[in-house]
Amino acid sequence: VYAVDCSIKEEVYNFLNAAEKEPGFADVLVNNVGAFLPGSMLDEDDEAFEKQQNINVNAGYYISKFFGKKMRSEKCGHIFNICSVASKAPVKNGGSYSVTKAAMLSLNHVLRQELAPHNVKVTAFLPGSTKTSSWEGTTIPDEKFVQPEDIAETLFTILNLSKGVNVDEVLITPLDF
Repeated sequence: VYAVDCSIKEEVYNFLNAAEKEPGFADVLVNNVGAFLPGSMLDEDDEAFEKQQNINVNAGYYISKFFGKKMRSEKCGHIFNICSVASKAPVKNGGSYSVTKAAMLSLNHVLRQELAPHNVKVTAFLPGSTKTSSWEGTTIPDEKFVQPEDIAETLFTILNLSKGVNVDEVLITPLDF
C-alpha cells in the first residue's frame, strides 16, 4: 500500500518507481485521482486551478504514460480513467474542476488512439455525483448518488467483454440527475 500526494510530481514518480519493483505485471489501471475545489473560475486564486490541474490531469498523465508504455510492450492491458460528467458539461461553482476533467477526457482519447494498435484498451468513466467520502455529512439521501459499487460492477463487466471490443466512454449518473 502506498500513500501518494498526487499534487506533487516527485511523489507520483517515487510511487511509480516503487511500483515498478513489485513482482508481476499490472494489466489493469484504474486512474481515480481527483480533487474538487469549489469556486468561480474568474474569482478563485490561481493556486486552486493549479492544484486541481496537478491532481486531476498531471498525475493521471504521468501514471497513464508509465503503465501505458508497459502495456504497449506487453501488447495487452486496460486503462480506465475516472473522469466526470464535468468533462463534457461544466458543473456549477466548479469551473476549474470542469476544465481539468475535460483535459482528462482528452488524455483518455489520446491514449486510446495510441494504444489501440497494441491491443491495449482505454475507457473513460464519466460519473455524476458519486457517494464518496467527499460527500460525508451530507443530508442528501443515498439514492440520489451513484454508488461506488455501481462503477466497480460496470468496470468488471467491461473487463469481461470480448477481446476485440473497447468501450470508449461510460456516462453513469444518478436517476434523478
